[in-house]
Amino acid sequence: MYLFDMLEEKYRSIAKISGTTLAISTLVIGCSSGGDSGPPPPPPPQDVSISGVVYDQEIAGATVEILVGDTVVATTTSDSNGEYNFDLSVTQAQRAQRCVVRAARGSFRLQSLLGTVGTVVDQRDDADQVTSESFPQANVTNVSTALAAVIQQQNGGTLPSDQSTIDNLTNAIIGDSGLQTKVTQIAAAIKAVVDYEADPGAVNAAITDTKALADALANSASFAADLATVIASNTGGLTEADLVAEVENDPVLAVQLPATVTGTDLVGNYYVVGEDTLLYFSTASAITVGAYEDITTGGATGTWSYDSGTSTVTINFTDPIDGPLTVVATILGGTVNAVQINAVVNDVDEGNLTLRRLETVGTGGNVAESDIEGKLFINVEDSLAVAVPSACDGQTANGWILDNSGAGPAPVTCETYLGMTVISPTVAGLNDIVVGLLSDSWDSAN
Repeated sequence: MYLFDMLEEKYRSIAKISGTTLAISTLVIGCSSGGDSGPPPPPPPQDVSISGVVYDQEIAGATVEILVGDTVVATTTSDSNGEYNFDLSVTQAQRAQRCVVRAARGSFRLQSLLGTVGTVVDQRDDADQVTSESFPQANVTNVSTALAAVIQQQNGGTLPSDQSTIDNLTNAIIGDSGLQTKVTQIAAAIKAVVDYEADPGAVNAAITDTKALADALANSASFAADLATVIASNTGGLTEADLVAEVENDPVLAVQLPATVTGTDLVGNYYVVGEDTLLYFSTASAITVGAYEDITTGGATGTWSYDSGTSTVTINFTDPIDGPLTVVATILGGTVNAVQINAVVNDVDEGNLTLRRLETVGTGGNVAESDIEGKLFINVEDSLAVAVPSACDGQTANGWILDNSGAGPAPVTCETYLGMTVISPTVAGLNDIVVGLLSDSWDSAN
């Protein structure tokens, strides 16, 4: 069943490299026990693993620290994919303290305000793991850094320490389009530094890193001018609009943006959930639920509705194996490009997930064969390359797929299913490829 399959293998949005080993640090936040005649001992520590990625594109080799309150309690290094992991043992007394993850490599300094320790621990799954799939704040990014800077500025110059204040300030930003835009613009300025060699000290030479830049911009009395000066120093010639688009179109970043998503935003869009499940909100009431592995069957059709009062999307469809299913997805945050939800399937809470919008290669929604003909596509995550000839018309031997498993090159065919072009290798062992899916996964090379 598609939905349970997706929950068993949650989607990893960052490309994995075979053989990579994560650096792991162990955090023990102390414990105590009472005497025989004293008060009862506190509850035992709660063990939990927190993992995420240092990202504006993956940033490897960064020093990653986790802070409880104002104290650095453990340090590790991001691996070759930018990923980090901490094993924590948290006492009841520590749950109310603020938790921040910060990362640094040279002039790249980023941070993420996770909330209180208790809030983080409560996001753990059945394996006592907190991952960025269910808790996007675990990713330390340009967006999380920009959001923390604006929250700090709105809180009078200090990061808030309690969850209620953090939630109130975050909701205030969500309800203020000007502050929403400011967070995105600061994230774009950081992207200019990290990806395009902009000078963080373009306005003030005393600013030497991206966190200091975010803090300075959040407090600037001449924000627009200072932002323009920093962005103008990038070596790629990108405009503010270019950089904002890169932030908003990257699902890893978009899900952290303080924006409001409604049911209207979903109409006409394809989303991927987990590693295999496709959702197509074809109209304001019709939906198709499918899977990559059997996309040629056309998927299961169903209905959906949106309740603006509770920000919930209710989906009804019949799974070919498990029969009728009702999915109630509560929208928690993100943007139209990456929507964080809590999913309840037939009254069973399946936890938090991210809907990642599928990018199309062509224009006007559906991807036609003419949109991809004559192009080369590269999937970095799976080490695949697909060369599409000028006449990908369903005939054999009219294209080639290459991979690193030794199975390719192999001839392919092209057909259209669920409104998307599917490239099918004609040899066993290679899966179908849906072209034009994720903006951070597939790119046209010409």
